[in-house]
Amino acid sequence: MTRMLHQRHLVCGIVFALVLAFLPAPQGAAQRYTFKEYVDGLGNLSVKSLYQDRAGFLWVGTQGGLFRYDGSRFDEFGPAQGLTAPSIEDMREDGAGRLWVASPNGLFVGAGGHFEPVLQAGKPISIRVGSRFASLPDGIVLISSDHGLYKTTLPPGGKTWQ
Repeated sequence: MTRMLHQRHLVCGIVFALVLAFLPAPQGAAQRYTFKEYVDGLGNLSVKSLYQDRAGFLWVGTQGGLFRYDGSRFDEFGPAQGLTAPSIEDMREDGAGRLWVASPNGLFVGAGGHFEPVLQAGKPISIRVGSRFASLPDGIVLISSDHGLYKTTLPPGGKTWQ
């Protein structure tokens, strides 16, 4: 009788072990996480500003320049694209899809991967560290600078900012 009881417990134990072996693992216990560093191509890790445009690109303003992340790699925007700013303070997109970039070297506006400086009386608008700006739906951009608050617009068909 004792031997039969012992065999019954052994069979129950084996059946229980088989049932456990075929049950799915608990959610948290079986998950594996892989991490990828997304810094390849980002020329400077001192990030000062981030902005996601309407096309979904992530723009990264650093102490060493402007970078665009397309989901797989970073592209740098610098002097070859008309952006002569070493440090990027802030970015905003206006109603027309142009990207405005503020730096201590001045204010730049870009479309199609090329940037142009925004000038006042032929001189760059000085943008201090920590300055911000806003884009309004009607195309007006408001910029805080060392000299106060600027309101910029591009008249229809115009090529000069006012």
